[in-house]
Parts: sequence; C-alpha cells; structure tokens
Amino acid sequence: MSKKSIIQKVLKEYTEDELFDYKPNFSAEDLIKYIDSEWDIEMLEMIDSKIQERISYLTQIMDMGMKTKVKGFKRYDD
Repeated sequence: MSKKSIIQKVLKEYTEDELFDYKPNFSAEDLIKYIDSEWDIEMLEMIDSKIQERISYLTQIMDMGMKTKVKGFKRYDD
C-alpha cells in the first residue's frame, strides 16, 4: 500500500455541504504557528496532501467556470 493511499485512509472525507458551512475554530495565524512548530513529517505530509487536493479542486472549478462556449461555424451559402 502506497504512502498516499494510507494518508487518504487516515483523513476523514467530508461532504460538500459540511465544507461549505464549516467555520474553523482557529485562525490562519494559528495554523501557520502549528505548522512551524510541528516536527512530525507524516503529519505535515497529511496536511500538505489535503491542501494540494483542495487547491486542485478549486482550480478545476475555476477552469470550468472560465470556459467559453463554442457555438461552431456558421455556414453561408453563396
């Protein structure tokens, strides 16, 4: 079993509704302080994998929203 699959098993999966209404009980500064003080590499890898997963999800949504609809070519008869 790969390290990535083990990390994904450990992390809890949330529904989109849970993530949409979620209010953290810590600030961004608290998160940065925690990361700076953490010495466990596995914990930092789990945090990194979750952040990268979220970034790729948001990037995918942003890319889908910015697509322009191609209507095709109009045929003109001479």
